Amino acid sequence: MSMIINWVLWAVGWMACGMLSFSQSAIASVHTYPESENRTMFRSLQTLRDGSDRAWQFVLFKRVHSGQVESIHLRVVGFPGSGELNHPVNLQISSPQQTWTATDVLPNSSPFPANVGEYDALDTVTALTSDAPLKLELPAAKSKVFVTVPPFVVKEWRRVAAMWQS
Repeated sequence: MSMIINWVLWAVGWMACGMLSFSQSAIASVHTYPESENRTMFRSLQTLRDGSDRAWQFVLFKRVHSGQVESIHLRVVGFPGSGELNHPVNLQISSPQQTWTATDVLPNSSPFPANVGEYDALDTVTALTSDAPLKLELPAAKSKVFVTVPPFVVKEWRRVAAMWQS
C-alpha cells in the first residue's frame, strides 16, 4: 500500500511540475464568435502592464464578412486608475524593424469612457512577419504610456490575422 501511495504522490508531483512549466504562450485566448450567418469575429484578449505597472486590456479583433476581411481593430482598455486616452489621437506601434500608426477609430463624442481607445490595426498586424516583441505608445492624456507586447501575444495577434471564416 505504501508503494502505491508513493507512486501516486510521485505521479501527482510530476503532473504539477508539468503544469507549472507551461509558458504563457501555451495559454491562448483566441476565440471565434459567429455574429451572423456570414459574419464572424476572431478575438484575442490579453492584459498587459505598462512601464508604471498599470494594467491595460488589449482586445485584438478581426471581422470577416462573406469571406472578406472587414476590419482588424485593437481596443485598449485602461483599468481603473490606469489613465485616460486622448481622442482622436493615433496609436504608435513599433517593432525592431518598423513603426506603424494605427488610426483612432473612436469619434470625439464616443459613447466609451475616457479609458477606452480603439484603433485600426489592419495594416500593422498583417505586416508582422515575426513574433518579435512590439512597443506601443498609448495616446494617454497626461503623459506618455509605453507597453511592451511580448512575443507570445504577437504570435497570437498574427494567428488572429491569419484566421479565416470557418
